[in-house]
Amino acid sequence: MEKPKTHVFTTENLPERLKLEYWSKELGRRLHTVEVSCQQHAAFHGGVESTSMGPIAVTRYFGPAVTIARTETLLRNVPSLRFHLVLTQDGRHVFSQLGRTIDIASGDMVLIDSHLLSSSVKEQVTDARVISFSEAFANRWIPQVEHCAAHVLNGSGGWGAVLSAYLRNLNAEILQAPVSLYEQALIADHIASLMRFAFKEAGLPKKESGQARNLRQPGELHRSMVLWLRENYRDASVTAQTIADAFRMSVRNVHHVFLNAGDDISFHSMLRDIRLDAAIHLLAAKDVEPMSLAEIGWRCGFAEQSHFCRVFRQQKKMSPGAYVEMLKAERRAGTP
Repeated sequence: MEKPKTHVFTTENLPERLKLEYWSKELGRRLHTVEVSCQQHAAFHGGVESTSMGPIAVTRYFGPAVTIARTETLLRNVPSLRFHLVLTQDGRHVFSQLGRTIDIASGDMVLIDSHLLSSSVKEQVTDARVISFSEAFANRWIPQVEHCAAHVLNGSGGWGAVLSAYLRNLNAEILQAPVSLYEQALIADHIASLMRFAFKEAGLPKKESGQARNLRQPGELHRSMVLWLRENYRDASVTAQTIADAFRMSVRNVHHVFLNAGDDISFHSMLRDIRLDAAIHLLAAKDVEPMSLAEIGWRCGFAEQSHFCRVFRQQKKMSPGAYVEMLKAERRAGTP
């Protein structure tokens, strides 16, 4: 059993002079590389609660009036969870992305694409809930989800109201209830299905004309696909069909792009290697942040621990546990 892990940060016990700085840094980190600014005041108090739920992350942040921005510099850092559905729980805020400036009322939601410049300004107290998820997970439920970015979902009627009410009630206690990875994935799918109905009711996503992605040069297309895999490998449901849907081409063409890239690495081998590299990184850090093999495998896109261990043994000629013991022995011996 792997219960969801909730990270809770509050300024309650911090010295007054450090509260704003620490809260801003923590909020920026939990919302995946954004800049946070706000005005210091005497009664400053803020907090962040973040829970990983299988393929999604649920974050609640509260505090004073705040400006959150994703700038040109930060766009170089590509977060693994590309999309963020933001629910405003209190007051109003002004959101800007794709040239649109939108007033968002309490209870309404907006989808943010972290690949694009954006800013969000709260003029009063901040209390919001953010659902973060990868492009691959989103596209399973809402094909071409990127065309839903910077559009508001009305939280006062229809499926938008159902989704808004559901998200408002996702407190830390409820999020700790599902103890298995399957139950966590079930909640993630439940949220995604409500999003699908709400966006469909709002007439989104609008169909895109043309096949721009397919007009790229083969080398550029391969690089784009590898980048896409590095962003979405954590989603265990990623297949050749998933990336084919994302790039609007056939599965056969996906395999053709990889096999003709010049490095003789197939799509399946590339995805496997990316996942194993990530797993090795987590295994090496196991002493710092203890995790079970099941959780490491899940974080790296392996739905089952047995599958993770089998693939690891096939490629590395040892089990994940033996690999960890080898690293420990090397550290004790002082070898690099």
